[in-house]
Amino acid sequence: MIIFNTDDYGLTKEDVNRTLVSFKNKVIKSTTIISNFVKLDDLKTLNNIENVSTGIHLNLVEGKSFSSANTLTNNNQFLSKKEFIKRLFLKKIDKQEIEKELSLQIEYLMDNKINISHIDSHQNMHYLPPILNIVVKIASKYKISKIRGLDSEYFWFKEYSRSRAITKNSISKIFNDKYLRQLTSTQKILINAPGLGFQCDSVDKALLLWDNALEKYYDSKVIYEVPCHFSLSKFEYELYNSKEFLNILNKHNVKVGNFNDI
Repeated sequence: MIIFNTDDYGLTKEDVNRTLVSFKNKVIKSTTIISNFVKLDDLKTLNNIENVSTGIHLNLVEGKSFSSANTLTNNNQFLSKKEFIKRLFLKKIDKQEIEKELSLQIEYLMDNKINISHIDSHQNMHYLPPILNIVVKIASKYKISKIRGLDSEYFWFKEYSRSRAITKNSISKIFNDKYLRQLTSTQKILINAPGLGFQCDSVDKALLLWDNALEKYYDSKVIYEVPCHFSLSKFEYELYNSKEFLNILNKHNVKVGNFNDI
């Protein structure tokens, strides 16, 4: 099964519109909401859509904080990713402030009647072990049982260093075993897909790459996830909404699902 999840729901109006259009076209069946950007009307719209999974896109590195946490922000705006990571590993970030901020983001969606099916994060910050430990804790607190996994698939669409991939996924396995045992996660993340994963000349070329990759690598027993970024990539939006892409998925008997299916 492959889950095509649109990250950043609410980051821009364009992202919202593209996600809502895509729900009608049988490939995009999942999204994650960025709480500190999303408009209330756009949350209400999600409440009226069936057969999609709505998760939370936890955010510590862009926009306005819910909690006004001192070590996470400057003038109530989150620090940049680079500055946040530097302070985190210098132990200048209060982890209790992280927990409070992420809890408020979750509660905001719940208060607005969003059933949170799964967790991922802006800029994949939950992949950092100190953050992942907190995310798993609050997932249990709010009874959220599903999360974007840590293992990545590097070889479907482009050349990649095999030794580097093995090293990264060996580290991911350690973190999976340590942190994610009590959660259900997607098993392989397709991070190098045409679009933001790597630059592709045309939709036609991307279709050919997908066709070849599914023929060589797709395993129906594995749960794959493709993070999509419609606010940043018109190319991805056009690709995943094309009839030709859906035809390729059908050709290879790919089940397209969402987090409610796992």
